[in-house]
Amino acid sequence: MKLIADTQTLAQALRFVGRRLPSDALMPVMYGIHLEARGTGEVVLTAHDMETAATATVQAEVREAGTAVLPGRMLRDLALALPGTGEVELVVDGGRCLLVFGGTQLEMAVLPVEEYPAPYTADKTTVRRVDGSEFAKAVAQVVVAAGQDETLPMLTCVNLELAGRNLSLTATDRHRMALAQIPFADAHRKVSPVAHLVPAVELKRAAREFSRCQTLTLAVTDEPGEPLTIASDDGRTVSMRQLYPGGYPTGKKLNSILPDPGSYAVTVDVDARALRAAVTRMTLLMERHVPMALTVDPETRRLHLYGGDGDSTRLSDNVDVREVQGEALRAAFNPELLLGGLKVFKSRVLRLQMVSPHKPLLVESAGGDGLRFLVMPVRIKEGAAAPN
Repeated sequence: MKLIADTQTLAQALRFVGRRLPSDALMPVMYGIHLEARGTGEVVLTAHDMETAATATVQAEVREAGTAVLPGRMLRDLALALPGTGEVELVVDGGRCLLVFGGTQLEMAVLPVEEYPAPYTADKTTVRRVDGSEFAKAVAQVVVAAGQDETLPMLTCVNLELAGRNLSLTATDRHRMALAQIPFADAHRKVSPVAHLVPAVELKRAAREFSRCQTLTLAVTDEPGEPLTIASDDGRTVSMRQLYPGGYPTGKKLNSILPDPGSYAVTVDVDARALRAAVTRMTLLMERHVPMALTVDPETRRLHLYGGDGDSTRLSDNVDVREVQGEALRAAFNPELLLGGLKVFKSRVLRLQMVSPHKPLLVESAGGDGLRFLVMPVRIKEGAAAPN
């Protein structure tokens, strides 16, 4: 194999696939990056850990087609050392690889290409396109609600549901839930419902990497366990193996458990920045896991926040509201869980809605941006978490 590539283009591809190198592999060859130089002038770089795979395709002058597996960590470090301009020549001959760029020559041993397992792929039956920045925004908004407990792997995932003309994303850790919805770029075509449950950490990483892409292609299949593939318009792809989504609360199920808009006991429109600041003070100054009581007072048009119990530190705060409808209501929440949801909203005005002290608090943008965030209340002793 022999090729000449632009140093900057090659470095970007190496950094992208290098992030998917496994930290602990069963076979030494898995620590490598697979290169395939094609006679068409394309070089495909691949790295995977049997669960998540990344590929990047770059244009190059391919003088001799072939395949090779090169030490991944060395190539990943090389991406930082390559000059910003110029060309790099890569030659694989026998068991050695020679790279020449500028006045530098780097020689390394190659790994056995015949032992490198192919990344997990599957035939795709549904292909839809979404805006890259909108997809990244939606993912960032919902992953905050994904669980961190690896003993409950389903709750560490995000459920992506392709249905009709929209993509719905749902995440929950049982204490809170987030749902975002974005339209397909080719929204004139409907698709049958297909759901994919993929790890939140990997989805967040891929969405961030593709956030500058104008259009992303989502390729999925309706077979359980088959991967979700996200492809950018610049030749990069990420494939993530999914968990079986049976029983996971999808967007359709979430919509069915939400009360009708007219059944809320109280609806409050509040300045987002002021509310975030007040809840932030609660998380910083109160002891961890101490509930925060939130009281809506229609007469004073205020939200009253209070934290503290017994001899512990006690903190009281008030936030003026813009609009309030309904009756006075008081419920208690974990302030850290609530703050995590408040931070992902970009709207200046948030709408808080509650049915009762024992039902979830629904937070939405007052202008309606497709994001919904629910937080479960916590039970407190009678008279606790309230001012003396």
